[in-house]
Amino acid sequence: MTKIFRTALVCACLAGLMHGAFGQNIPQRNKGGVRGIMDPTTGVFTPTPPAVADEDAAAAAIIPTTGKLVVAFTIKLVTPVPTGGSLFCIVIAAVSDVSTTFQLNNQISEEATTKATVSGGTATCTVTIPYSWNLTNAAKDTVDLQYDLDMAGSVTSPGFLTRTSSQFVVPGAGAIKVPANGATSSFKVAATI
Repeated sequence: MTKIFRTALVCACLAGLMHGAFGQNIPQRNKGGVRGIMDPTTGVFTPTPPAVADEDAAAAAIIPTTGKLVVAFTIKLVTPVPTGGSLFCIVIAAVSDVSTTFQLNNQISEEATTKATVSGGTATCTVTIPYSWNLTNAAKDTVDLQYDLDMAGSVTSPGFLTRTSSQFVVPGAGAIKVPANGATSSFKVAATI
């Protein structure tokens, strides 16, 4: 009787272990539905957006912010442009794209240069920067706008002269909000060099 009892006990234990082992392989049935959070107090259901599978999919979801920055200069020449020399107007736009979780997603720098037209004691130039920026948080991002005025004499003229002046395009602010998609943002700068 003890042999039969032991055999039965061993078989029962093995059957119990097998049942647990086979139970781990039961396929989970997708019941469908929408993932989200239900507020028990208000009864409001907020669906959770689907998770992005990888970085390529996240980048594909970003719609570029496009437009133009146009800066028109009127420059009073206290330092005369040397004979054979030139005055160049340079505009630099810099954007730090920061996510809603305060992580830096992208850093962008744009620069454009135009040669100024000199007439007597005044110079004029207009610098245009067309842009297409991949921003994840355009509504909160800002653009830092700075200009440089670079004057240089001819390398063949005696007493080679260089002169530079740098400032913010928008005095006192330095930065502007990212313009609306497709917008042309124009600025006028009165400068002295």
